[in-house]
Amino acid sequence: MLNKKLYLEQCICLLSEMITDIIDYDSDSDSVIYILVGPEKIEHLKKLISNEKDLENYLQGYGENWKEEGFDITGILSEICSKFNVDIWVDFKENKFFLNNV
Repeated sequence: MLNKKLYLEQCICLLSEMITDIIDYDSDSDSVIYILVGPEKIEHLKKLISNEKDLENYLQGYGENWKEEGFDITGILSEICSKFNVDIWVDFKENKFFLNNV
């Protein structure tokens, strides 16, 4: 699903650009439950998921509602963590992602 041409740093940068205007989010002390971003962030998501069919599958759960209500990016975050075997955290105060180097 993830664009194979992207490096980890590029993925983190795109994720951070996507959360500049968060609609809503929820997290606990251990993990992010969801991060809802606006529909205008679709271009960033298209860079992360370059295959059109994969992008459609990612957005499928939202039907056409994502165009008005936005979409959750935790799925692509999980995909990035898995592909690069890293733990990426988010700082909601500064609205940016970073590697957890524990």
